[in-house]
Amino acid sequence: MIFVKLFLAAVFALIGLWLWRMANRWSMDGEIPKEWVKSIDPQPVARDDTHFGKVVAWQKLMALMAWFFAGLFVLSIGFELTGNL
Repeated sequence: MIFVKLFLAAVFALIGLWLWRMANRWSMDGEIPKEWVKSIDPQPVARDDTHFGKVVAWQKLMALMAWFFAGLFVLSIGFELTGNL
């Protein structure tokens, strides 16, 4: 069970890293690629858009949530190894 938890912690850590890097790339490039925009006629979202900052912040929040779950798995492993809860 420890190996499963360790694997899941690594998966969530990598997902968090991917989301964080994507948000940083969007912030540095100043636009969200049209592949990530859901609409009938997708266009890249530029930094001038009113919701650009909120989208980047949301992406970083999702990365933090993924890292939080990875931390919970690591904490669970620690509890399992020590026998404390």
